[in-house]
Amino acid sequence: MLIFGLLTIRNVRRSRRLIAPSIRINSNRISRKDNQLYRMLASQIFLFVILNLLNPCYLIYQSFTMYTDKSTLRTSAESSVSNMTYILIYLSFGLTFPTFLISSEMFRQEFIQVIQRRVFRRDL
Repeated sequence: MLIFGLLTIRNVRRSRRLIAPSIRINSNRISRKDNQLYRMLASQIFLFVILNLLNPCYLIYQSFTMYTDKSTLRTSAESSVSNMTYILIYLSFGLTFPTFLISSEMFRQEFIQVIQRRVFRRDL
């Protein structure tokens, strides 16, 4: 995810240079949009890692305790924990949009413009 995110940001920078080559851009300074793209990428990776970390931990635990005798209460508790870890995985995909809204002013402005154009039929 980190590699493809960085490649996406690099592609955006390259396409910006191809579109407007007459504008001089200081390559040493990170632009505001690039900074927001990095923030969006970092927040998505952080959220992905935190929410997807518990499932592999549970699967390792499950592989170590595979051959132990378990009571029905322990089996049902482990089943509940397993279901919760999978819910967190699905939640990480569902939280991408709110994470982008929180972390990027540019994304919020574009979203508001889309809502105004499509829902309220206003031209900006």
